[in-house]
Amino acid sequence: MKNIINFHTRKCPFCGRTYAEHPALSRRDNKTEICPDCGVREALASIGIKSDEQEQILQTLHRYQNTDD
Repeated sequence: MKNIINFHTRKCPFCGRTYAEHPALSRRDNKTEICPDCGVREALASIGIKSDEQEQILQTLHRYQNTDD
């Protein structure tokens, strides 16, 4: 029997994207739930990664994410 997880969709307050994944917690205020991509962007920005490189990293992450094989 498969485990069924019920995700509800959310809208990211930063980028406006609708997503169903587990939210990230914004580093800006430690209480706002944001989409996983914005969470990655915030984490990368906090260590000085420029936005163009952040997007390349996100593209790589998306390419190799597990998609219910």
